[in-house]
Amino acid sequence: ELHAAGSAKYQAGQFLAAEELYRAALQRDPRHVRTLCNLGALLHNTKNQYAEAERFYHAALAEDPTDLVTLYNCGLLLEASSDGSVEALHRAEDMYRRALERDPNHVDSLVNRACLRHLVRGDLDGAEQMFIRALKIQPNHVDGLCNYAMLLRDGRGRPDQARELVRHA
Repeated sequence: ELHAAGSAKYQAGQFLAAEELYRAALQRDPRHVRTLCNLGALLHNTKNQYAEAERFYHAALAEDPTDLVTLYNCGLLLEASSDGSVEALHRAEDMYRRALERDPNHVDSLVNRACLRHLVRGDLDGAEQMFIRALKIQPNHVDGLCNYAMLLRDGRGRPDQARELVRHA
């Protein structure tokens, strides 16, 4: 299968070959959610082709609006391509919200949404609740520990607690 071959090439770091195989797979089945998502991820992560990657993510979401991987990846893309645009960061947060509707225990979505709640919205309480929830699920999540530490240090004025979390990370 072309999609599986493309994924194998992607994992092996052979990005040009992976892209060609994904595009060939989409010629056969232009609505294949995983291929649309993976091609979007490849364009986003290896080529910084954000606009084209976003088109593939949205095509995947048109087929399956609840696909967890696509929702999460699209959130990452919107953050990476935001250039500080509050609107884009709110759209990214919405993707993480939708991912959490699909899987309330998706730790990476919890952590990323918590970061946006803290840094974009200034919602320390909401962000802290999400960090705590994420760290209950995955206590050694490095990004969660470090970002929660930043909230405690900068937002709550609790540098000693923040240092403990960083040590744990």
